[in-house]
Amino acid sequence: MNQLVAYAIEKNLHILSGFIAAFIIFPVAAFARKDSQRHRKYGHMATLFACAVALTGTLMLLNPMFPSLWAANVKARGIEWQLFFNETFYEPAFFIWLDIILLYACFSAIRVWMRIKSIKAETAPFGSIDLLLTFLLTASSLFFIWVGIHDISHLAVHPFATIFIGLGLYALAFAAIDIVSFYLPAQLLVRHGWILHGYKFLFAWHGLITAFTIRMRISYQAFSSLDTTITLLGYLSTAILFWFYLRAQRPLTP
Repeated sequence: MNQLVAYAIEKNLHILSGFIAAFIIFPVAAFARKDSQRHRKYGHMATLFACAVALTGTLMLLNPMFPSLWAANVKARGIEWQLFFNETFYEPAFFIWLDIILLYACFSAIRVWMRIKSIKAETAPFGSIDLLLTFLLTASSLFFIWVGIHDISHLAVHPFATIFIGLGLYALAFAAIDIVSFYLPAQLLVRHGWILHGYKFLFAWHGLITAFTIRMRISYQAFSSLDTTITLLGYLSTAILFWFYLRAQRPLTP
């Protein structure tokens, strides 16, 4: 298959799966009554669509056409990214890191309930899969924190340098919370695990919304003038969705 055609297919599937996940699957899962069959069904669907987003994104990165097409697209919108895909190696790796964070949030969110079931069955409260997920997130985050510090310290500030550091620290906090939860009294996870579960999925959902809005700002000039508005709407949507999540978690009447 022609590389350009393959890239177009990968790109469209990537955007489509992300759109369906962000605007249909995740909201339905959040609005559904917790521990219901509907909630579990759409929670698993959300994870499957997150896998589709990560897989198609990775295929785009592996496509030889990606560097030139993506850089040209960004530059055409008046955004100058020095050395973009030319003299540095970690821009593609950065997008893979975003996939790791997305998949970590979804899979570890599901693992929260599986861990609670294990506790109730009086078996091990966490397993090797939990340790593996945490290790992958921690290792990749530490790497990009180092990359960001390296760029800044060498006065060759990469456009993503502060994002590397900020998002890396945020992801490390995610991993640290999970590590702490491994060794806290089991009943704490049983009583409050739904908060951890919900926050992980909401984080993944917000990430998909953010990625979609960035894609719109790059692809359509009209969106680029609405940066602040779109960002505020994103945070407001997250807050509203979390409110619905809380309401679905608890009884509707006292």
